[in-house]
Amino acid sequence: MNDEKNKSLFGGSNNQIKEEKREKIVVDLKKEAKLSKAKKENKFKKFFFGVGKEFQRITWTPKKELASSFLIIIVVIVFFGVIFTLIGLALTIA
Repeated sequence: MNDEKNKSLFGGSNNQIKEEKREKIVVDLKKEAKLSKAKKENKFKKFFFGVGKEFQRITWTPKKELASSFLIIIVVIVFFGVIFTLIGLALTIA
């Protein structure tokens, strides 16, 4: 009589069906874990692919312009160095 109560509509016992559901859930969780890992790897691939694309878009400054900018920076540094040195000397003398 108990066996008849445990039978489901599909002809199996409730325990069998519960076990099958558990197995299915475990399999589904494993699949989700694999997909999640694949998505993370895919994000890293996309990131580095994007970095490579950005490097291709870089335009470097021509040598002439770079040299003139470098020279201007050196002149400005020397100019301010002289001014601050003179101010420092003036303050120590006074």
